[in-house]
Amino acid sequence: MLYGSRAKGNFKNHSDIDLAIMNAITFDELLRLETEIDDLLIPQEVDLIRLDSIENDALKDLIGRVGRVFYKR
Repeated sequence: MLYGSRAKGNFKNHSDIDLAIMNAITFDELLRLETEIDDLLIPQEVDLIRLDSIENDALKDLIGRVGRVFYKR
């Protein structure tokens, strides 16, 4: 799920890409995804988190309000 400024449409060229993984994945799978994303060599930083591991209620609320599903299995 895409969230943050890119989901809201108010991003700048230097804005990072905030992604939340909705399905339960292991920590090792998350690390593998982060490595694969880093290997893409895109100019923006990508912040990748597991939705089920977020403890910050404000962040959960933000993702629920502005998050956009961009890939579904």
